[in-house]
Amino acid sequence: LIGMEMIPLYEEEAREAVGYLLDRGVRAVCICFLYSYQNPSHERRMAEIAREVMSERGVDIPLYLSSEQNPVRGELPRLNSLILEVYAARPSRLQLVRMRERLKELGSPAPFRILTSYGGTVSPEHEWLVSTLVSGPIGGIIGGNRLGDHLGIANLVCTDIGGTSFDVGLITEGQHAIRTEWALAQFVLNTPMIAMDSIGAGTGTYVRLDPVIRRINLGPDSAGYRVGVCYEAGGVDT
Repeated sequence: LIGMEMIPLYEEEAREAVGYLLDRGVRAVCICFLYSYQNPSHERRMAEIAREVMSERGVDIPLYLSSEQNPVRGELPRLNSLILEVYAARPSRLQLVRMRERLKELGSPAPFRILTSYGGTVSPEHEWLVSTLVSGPIGGIIGGNRLGDHLGIANLVCTDIGGTSFDVGLITEGQHAIRTEWALAQFVLNTPMIAMDSIGAGTGTYVRLDPVIRRINLGPDSAGYRVGVCYEAGGVDT
């Protein structure tokens, strides 16, 4: 029964919902329905209704469908991934394109590629830039695996210590594991990622002494890269 229409789309309610969002001044609309990865017809009809309402109001904002961007099982992580793609990843595209053009102007002959969280690379035009989230420390795991191959070491613990977090990945028998569901802050996502765990204990973590119980507390907030006495704006509490 998965993917079969059991209840028709309530089109009038859908139309009202689009109007409500437009009244609130939204800049993009994400559409995610249950089991749309099996049958996207309701999402597509919802998009048609949204375009009709926008046309009536003279509004033109982008629409994103989970069944087109990330047609996989699990509606909540699918929606979270879509929202992060629209809110965070897509605005980065223009900056990435500008970086590529600037490198060309400086004479760089190399193609401009962005590392993904599953270990591949993509161009700035890739439709699913959310897959590049947290790819920085992932690059360290890939590099550690390559170094292990060169040195003949099959089992490694790879770490990345930044200003905010301490990230750990494992190489076991020359292989790194892949996760298909993981959490970024409070958002559960279902995009593939090389297995990595993080704790909030980076080098920029604030260190405080509890005046009541006289106990040292770490974090959870961080100064990021502006660590302590390294910057005039910092202090000695990191």
